[in-house]
Amino acid sequence: MKLKKTIKYPLCNSINTKMIYEIGIEEVFSRINNRNNEMKGEIKNIWGKETCKFMSCEDCTFSFAHPFKGGTDKLYSMIYQNNYPTERWEYQLALDNISKEDICLEIGVGIGFFLKKLIKKCRKENVYSVEISNNKSDYQKMEDIPDEKKFSVFCMFGVLEHLAEFKIFFNKIEKITTKDAKLFISVPHEKRVEFFRKKLGFGDCPPVHVSRWNKKTINMLGNWKIVEHKVQIISSFKILKNLFYGYRTINYPGTHKINSTIKLCF
Repeated sequence: MKLKKTIKYPLCNSINTKMIYEIGIEEVFSRINNRNNEMKGEIKNIWGKETCKFMSCEDCTFSFAHPFKGGTDKLYSMIYQNNYPTERWEYQLALDNISKEDICLEIGVGIGFFLKKLIKKCRKENVYSVEISNNKSDYQKMEDIPDEKKFSVFCMFGVLEHLAEFKIFFNKIEKITTKDAKLFISVPHEKRVEFFRKKLGFGDCPPVHVSRWNKKTINMLGNWKIVEHKVQIISSFKILKNLFYGYRTINYPGTHKINSTIKLCF
């Protein structure tokens, strides 16, 4: 008897999945701007092998890496090197829905560009941060936050697609919310990611980005429900700009991102 190994969808445990593509360590390495040979060994440690598959659930369209394992602190420190965007269009959308009296937690602050805006909008003593690579943040990991601490606003821009343990992550968030808490999330639009993968042979690939999210799948996250959803339209200029930076990264590494924003209420 020949048995076929099934791959379960991480959000709903469906086995109705298909493979979108398969990628190897050398290919991932060639698509990284700040290349360092140590990255190859770190990626292999994460995957436990030379390749990773990217799957899609046929039932609800969620896409994910298999093995479903996110990047490590060591890998991120080598890739990003403080290469964070100074401005995002979703920052102002979030700020417009935050009041001075809110108690805010930004998750994944990078080097703090949005955090500075948040401190100007709210009381400084009511603004907290989580950043795994920054010991200047209030917390380095979500599990460091005591359950009795409560927040009315959570902001996470470009974070969700990095998380493999997202169920544990959102269970923690629900423990530290006030009654009418708001969560602001931005993620790369899945159509954008797939467009650049096809045109350039790469996109936001694992083990850095391990999932693709959309309105339907985000609505499956615990007790959170979307109350507002906006998508940035990609101009022809930005498409050409992204294609240019993509080709330059491949051919000339070391010489060098369009998001959708979602607001949820608990």
